[in-house]
Amino acid sequence: VAKPPASIPCSIVSYIPSSPPPCRVLYLNITGIAALLSLLNVCGLAIFTVYAGCDPITLGLVSKKDQMLPYFVIGYLGFLKGVPGLFVACLISGTMRCLLFA
Repeated sequence: VAKPPASIPCSIVSYIPSSPPPCRVLYLNITGIAALLSLLNVCGLAIFTVYAGCDPITLGLVSKKDQMLPYFVIGYLGFLKGVPGLFVACLISGTMRCLLFA
């Protein structure tokens, strides 16, 4: 029969940082999600504005709606060194994170 672990001494407890209040964490989470959704909306509006006159899907430049953002990044931000690579690295990182925690 295993013994339960000994209690933590009081001198060690004083060095353990306390967690932030739940309301503060909730407000930070809501602010972060609102910022992310705002950024996604601005990105969608930018793509809509750029391709308002010509649709890359009907022209055959892309085959799916999911390919619009990479096409936009390569077409309009490809002249900046490192931006396409950073974009691909972020996509792979997000995919691996989803696969890791699935």
